[in-house]
Amino acid sequence: MFKIQQHAQHAMYSSQKFVYNVIRNHSVKLSRNLSTSTSNIPKLRIVMDLDECMVHTSGMVDRNNEIHIKHVSNIGAIFIDDFAVTERPGVHSFLDEISQFADIYAYTAGTEGYASHVFKHLDPHGKIFKKLLFRDSCVRTMDGQYRKDLKKFGDNVYIPERTVLIDNNPTSFVIQPKNGILIPDFFGHKEDEEKDTHLHTYALPILKQIVNVEDIRPILMGHMKIAIEKYR
Repeated sequence: MFKIQQHAQHAMYSSQKFVYNVIRNHSVKLSRNLSTSTSNIPKLRIVMDLDECMVHTSGMVDRNNEIHIKHVSNIGAIFIDDFAVTERPGVHSFLDEISQFADIYAYTAGTEGYASHVFKHLDPHGKIFKKLLFRDSCVRTMDGQYRKDLKKFGDNVYIPERTVLIDNNPTSFVIQPKNGILIPDFFGHKEDEEKDTHLHTYALPILKQIVNVEDIRPILMGHMKIAIEKYR
């Protein structure tokens, strides 16, 4: 078991190092990409990760199996079979706010049988997320990692200059390392619930910064470099 965990940690570090090197070696020229004219700029596309980004799942769970919600609590958690899904603080108000200026999508490495129920809780009326992608749309590597390829959304959604993925896992950015916001993990601890404001105090200001920018990638790469140096 220790060897498996050690191998997984090594794979994670390698992916993180790859993203960091791409950003470090790229010459960021912000001035020519900071247009604030909105006349011909496509609407911002925001792609949200699920686990450890918007929610945390705890308890005995096999995410490969179909699941059924038993109870929805009034404290930000849904109970499904023998486990609980806890919402990141502020996730609903965050989604509501960004939906005012962007199209929102979701992309998870979780299976559809598991994640679809959580999305129904986050978006019960189906008005927030315009499209959901699950594990079968991820790219599986030889060492068992699941990487995300934003091209899976199709050309009508994925516009490189106007699409951003918000995720807690550096591995998710390997295919499109210039299109991400790396957010700290959310594990549902009590202390997290009391002080976790990353969606509103970290991600939201970046999104507002890029909402009218013609090519958002240079700005995102600048923030990504800082985040990786801080959290690695």
